[in-house]
Amino acid sequence: MNEEIIELFRLASKFFFKKYKKTGGSQGQLAKEFGVTQTYLSSVMNGSRSASFELYNQIAEKLYGPLDKFITAGRNIKEGRDPLEADKHKEEDSIERLMAQLTYYVMDYKRLQKKLSEQKIFYETIIENLQSGVVVMDKEDIVLFANKHMEKMSGIAPDKIIGTSPYDPQKHSRDTEMGFFAKEYKKARKLLIPVFYEKIPVKHPDEKVAYNSGWVIPLLKDNKFNGMICTLRDTTLTQTLSDLFIQSLQQCPDGIVVVQQDAGDDAPTAYFANRAFLEIFDLAELNPKPDSTPFLEVIEIMKKKIKNAAEWEEVEQDAFENKRDKASCTIKMKNGKKYEWESKLLINDLKKHIGRFATVSEV
Repeated sequence: MNEEIIELFRLASKFFFKKYKKTGGSQGQLAKEFGVTQTYLSSVMNGSRSASFELYNQIAEKLYGPLDKFITAGRNIKEGRDPLEADKHKEEDSIERLMAQLTYYVMDYKRLQKKLSEQKIFYETIIENLQSGVVVMDKEDIVLFANKHMEKMSGIAPDKIIGTSPYDPQKHSRDTEMGFFAKEYKKARKLLIPVFYEKIPVKHPDEKVAYNSGWVIPLLKDNKFNGMICTLRDTTLTQTLSDLFIQSLQQCPDGIVVVQQDAGDDAPTAYFANRAFLEIFDLAELNPKPDSTPFLEVIEIMKKKIKNAAEWEEVEQDAFENKRDKASCTIKMKNGKKYEWESKLLINDLKKHIGRFATVSEV
C-alpha cells in the first residue's frame, strides 16, 4: 500500500481498536488469531510497518468490516467528518472504490485457490487409497506421480519411480523393469485411445515375477498427446490359477475345447483346445489361441476328418443357435475310430450365454 492508504488505515485502526478494546478485546488476542506477533501487529496498525494485503483485510474485517469501508472511515477521520459517515461524494476512481475492487479480486482468488487446493487433496486421497497402482506420465513420457500402492505392488518407493520412463529404455528404473508394458504404451500413445493390457509379467528386485493387468490412458490437450495415466492391478494369483487349470486340462486324456461367444449373433471363437483335442482332429498346426481362431474355421478342418460330418455339424449348429444346455453326437472318424462328442452351454454369473464347452471321448 502507498503512504496515503497506510495513513488512512492507521487512523481507522486507532478509532476502531478503541471500540474493540472496550468490548474486552486486545492486540494479543488479535495477533494470536492472525498468526503473527503482537509487536508486529502493533507496528502495522500504527503505520510504522507495512503488511500483506491479506493481513490488512483481516484487521479491517475483525475491527469493522470490508477494507474499502475501513479506509473510508480513515478518510472521514482525516477530513474531520464522522468516521461512520457515508461518503456521498465518492468518485468512481477513488482509492476506496479501487480498494473495494482489489479486495474482491484478491479474496475471490483466494477462495478459488482454496477450493482448488481442497479438490486436489480430495482426489489425491482417492488415488492414494486405490487398491491399484497408478502412474502418471507427462508429455515427455516421464513419470511425475506414482501412488503408494505402487510400492506395495513392486516393492519400490514412489520417489524411485518418479523421473523414470517406460517409453525410453535409457530411463528405465534400475530397481525394476518398467518397460514391461512399453508395447501397449506406444500403442495408446500412437492411437490416442485407452488400451487395456493383461497378464504382462514384470520382474521385481527380489527376482519374483508378478503378472499385471490394467489400462494405459492418454491425456489429450487440443487433441494432442499431453501425458498418460497408467493403472496396474496385480493379477498374479488369477494367472497362477489359470495356468494350473490349463495344465490340468492338458493332462486330460479326453479332447477338450472351449468355444467363446459373447453375444448370440457373434461368431464363436475357439478360445482353448487341449493337446488331446488337437491330436484327435489333426489340428496341431492350428493350435488355437485365445480370441484368435474363428470356430467356423476349426469346424471346416474337423469336417475333413469326420465321416458323418453333416450329422455332427447339424447337432452343433442347433446347439449354438438355440443355446441348448446339452448336445451330443457319436462321431465316426475316417480313420475308423469313434468318439462321443458332448457339448454344454456356458453361462456367466449374470446368466448370460458366453459359449460352449465340449469333450471328445473315444468309444
